Amino acid sequence: MKTKILAISILMVLLFGAAKTEAKTKPYYSGDAIAAGDITLVGTVNMGFYELFGLDKNGISRLAVIRPAEEFYVGNKNFLGAAFANENGKIFAYLVDGRYIYKYDLSDPYLPVLAKKVKDSQWDWFMDVRVAGDNIYTIGKHGVKVWNNDLEAINAFNGLTNESAYNMTFSGNGNFIFNLEEGKLKIYDARARKYVSEVAITVNEKHNRKIYNDAVSGRLIIADDENLLSMNFDGTGKKFVRHISNLGYDVAGSDNKSYLYFSDGLGLVKFDKATLKPLAWKYAKDLFGGESAWMMGLKVVSRPSGDVIITFTDSAIVALDAKLNRIGYIKSTEDNIGPFEPLALSVDKNRAPRGANFLLTGRGFMQSEPVDVMIGDTKYIVRADANGRFSQIFTIPEKISGAQFPLPSDVKVESQYSGLKYSIGFTIE
Repeated sequence: MKTKILAISILMVLLFGAAKTEAKTKPYYSGDAIAAGDITLVGTVNMGFYELFGLDKNGISRLAVIRPAEEFYVGNKNFLGAAFANENGKIFAYLVDGRYIYKYDLSDPYLPVLAKKVKDSQWDWFMDVRVAGDNIYTIGKHGVKVWNNDLEAINAFNGLTNESAYNMTFSGNGNFIFNLEEGKLKIYDARARKYVSEVAITVNEKHNRKIYNDAVSGRLIIADDENLLSMNFDGTGKKFVRHISNLGYDVAGSDNKSYLYFSDGLGLVKFDKATLKPLAWKYAKDLFGGESAWMMGLKVVSRPSGDVIITFTDSAIVALDAKLNRIGYIKSTEDNIGPFEPLALSVDKNRAPRGANFLLTGRGFMQSEPVDVMIGDTKYIVRADANGRFSQIFTIPEKISGAQFPLPSDVKVESQYSGLKYSIGFTIE
């Protein structure tokens, strides 16, 4: 086992060590997932920017990429945490980049729309974000803050924090906060505003780990670095089963089912919630034909057709069905998403009458980012492709406020995420 861990450690060093080069590849290790109509959305900030993926019958594909605002006093150009929320049937993504919390409307997942952006008035530094019940929770350097879905702060727990924000988990209704530090699981009652118990667990190595609070039984289930554990809030009534790895990561599933899943690096195990006995398992290496892989973060989305298990490995995001068959995956990508070439615009004609069509082609934008196109006083939105380019036919508006024709004008473009701007001369007759 030590040989395996050493190999994984070397792999992680190689992956992260590449960060000094211009194009760098990082491992996926965490993220969130949610059902959205016919697709399952997956979001992660492991590359520093926010990547939104969609899983359908054809597999996993990247739908959109978002970068945080680059403001000189923020001192951070990376997103640090992300979570999905379903609010009255509409899907939103909440993101944090240290200073700000963002809310994006994902009604069209190909074109996320910024609904709101808020800076903390207390100058906290947001390290991660969660959704529990009807509220949003930020985990900051100063403590936990509670927000409603209009991003109004409604509560705060100062001093409740964790250097590894991933290791703080919330009960489904937000009444309890499970804070894992230094081999101790500390349980915080948000209603009483105090820690109510502390339970020791086995930690061989400090790493990301989430526990599961089953709302039906009220028990906690956690994969520590030796066992799969089930216990009451005060640590009594313990049940445990040894797993084959000496590292444990996440437990996930549905309260309404008799089974859950856990990841231990080496793979994924489906187990009986009451007895902890394994029902099925899948080794991470078998997902890629024997290639080395290490399974960490875990999310389960319950769909009418059955569970969709999203796993985050050191080399890919992998989707499995309830029988642990692979139904989609996408490899870790280079985090250099552009621009790949100089910014430029071109048209197939430089003058045309109102109501006519013309072809506009652009390049030099970031991969997959939306671009605003202004023709007169009408705005259109297009999306750059994987190479930062677009080519689309536009119709010149019939009416332009206060204009006299012929109208020497400009076709103006501005990218929504990188803020790149360009224009080209055009005459509307």
